Amino acid sequence: MAPSATASISAGDALGITLWTGDGGAFAASGLPGFASAELAIGGPAGPGDARLDLLPLVESPLLHAGPITVRGVLGVQLFDLTVPGDVFTAFEERIIDRYTAFRSALGWSYAGLYDVRAERLGLPAARAVVYIVDAASGDAALESAAAAGAVPADIRAFGEECSTYKTDPGTWLWLGPGPAS
Repeated sequence: MAPSATASISAGDALGITLWTGDGGAFAASGLPGFASAELAIGGPAGPGDARLDLLPLVESPLLHAGPITVRGVLGVQLFDLTVPGDVFTAFEERIIDRYTAFRSALGWSYAGLYDVRAERLGLPAARAVVYIVDAASGDAALESAAAAGAVPADIRAFGEECSTYKTDPGTWLWLGPGPAS
């Protein structure tokens, strides 16, 4: 099932995502119209019941300022904790966002930007998240397409190296894909 045409992210949108264990132990999620399946690469709900993520925009990409980004494939949320104060990481994101957005866009990844994370009952630390919209069938397919793109330009590689010094680990991927409501 393809996501509905209303599945989009606009400037200023907070993203609320509820996770629960669905049929067969797979994670299910809701938060965008038409999206009801999820892959959580690491971690998961801390115990029985729902886990809730609220993502509040901190630094939005130029794509969002140009208009809503329609989700045609999967929505990728990379969750991570920081080794530095939040304002230090926000300043880094503000400095690199234009160039980083252009680079990711060339790979077919629409970058929405940096979000503050409010998490309830999620078994992993996460203070921040970055959000991508990728025209791919799954999170694995999205990551494979990025890996197949070849060499990363020197400035983007430098951004990545600097970014990694601000994070406690590489982060946890949550991929939301289209699916029927559970």
